Amino acid sequence: MAADGGRRGYQLLLDEFWEECRSNEIALPVDKSVSAAAFCNARKKLDSSAVRQLLRDTSSDFDRRHGARHRLNGRRVLAIDGSRFSLQRAPELWTELGAPTNGYTPQVSVSVLFDVIAKMPIDATITPFASSERDQVEALLSSTHAGDIIVLDRGFPGYALFDLLIERGLDFVIRMKSGTGFREVQKFVRSGQREADIVLDSGRCHPPLKLPPRKLRVVRRDGPKGEPQVFLTTLARREFRHQTICDLYRQRWQIELFYRLEKSDYVGHGQFHAKHVQGIKQEVFAFLLFTAISRTLMAVAAKTHGVPYERIAQKAAIMATARRLTTVLLESDGARAREILAVLLTRIAARLDPLPRRRSCPRRSFKPRSRWGADGHVNDSARARRLR
Repeated sequence: MAADGGRRGYQLLLDEFWEECRSNEIALPVDKSVSAAAFCNARKKLDSSAVRQLLRDTSSDFDRRHGARHRLNGRRVLAIDGSRFSLQRAPELWTELGAPTNGYTPQVSVSVLFDVIAKMPIDATITPFASSERDQVEALLSSTHAGDIIVLDRGFPGYALFDLLIERGLDFVIRMKSGTGFREVQKFVRSGQREADIVLDSGRCHPPLKLPPRKLRVVRRDGPKGEPQVFLTTLARREFRHQTICDLYRQRWQIELFYRLEKSDYVGHGQFHAKHVQGIKQEVFAFLLFTAISRTLMAVAAKTHGVPYERIAQKAAIMATARRLTTVLLESDGARAREILAVLLTRIAARLDPLPRRRSCPRRSFKPRSRWGADGHVNDSARARRLR
């Protein structure tokens, strides 16, 4: 189901599964595919925490076998961010998960702990639509290790969060809001300095928090339009210079690309099957698990065939994994399973992304723009372009 991206219903998926096993001479308990109703009822007996634990185990195994190749100064670089997904219009989902004001469907909030160098999902939380992403950080920190570097965006900063990360032995790079919020940060922005040390004292906030003052390093760079971008960090200057801090935050973009994958046409959640909360959690964790398995196979293919892991085409690798994973997992003959796996690894390693190059002209999009505006009438700008 995760590999299919929600394009087919239960019965079509089950029929395809049985046909695939039959063509590969894999024995199943019954000759004909089970009914969609039986499969749906069986799913309700599986707790989603089991799929989440499989995700954690897979990411831990990846780190143990391949993690040393995906480090910055010997340390993991992790990002935490959230996204929301629309679900089916089932009464239970409306009640348990909620929806935006005047929303047409219930929605769920998914927060992911993501290794931005290995491009690997590590853990996730799945909560109702209105949940705070900042509140999910503590639940995800159980899957981190002392010495990891956490990269966070502007919605996360807070005295309690800084204290929590430091107590767990984690370093961080967090983008701050330069115009509002912490007075010490605003004072730094007005000074025009490129970087400095500041002391954040939670006793000045309202209501005051009983947390010790923290001496932190603040770094500034100019954004694309000249606006100041400010980063708060615990990383030392002797090991992480100004430009390195800016580059660390830039790597956070990998988690945004991951969410784009999760909503893509070829493997993303085009349509959730489940109409109950446990089923939704199963499907989200299953997609994350499928991505983690694909990334593991990409790392093995890179090592086996001597190609750069970073250049293996993600889409081609995921599509190849979707095609062969069921057969590899169900094959009872070890020798035959290794043969299938070897073919899969060769196919994954064969397709590489082109090397990046500077563009000689601005990027242009030829995708047609929407004709209809938000009010349901013809978009004025689209009409003007047609007249020109």
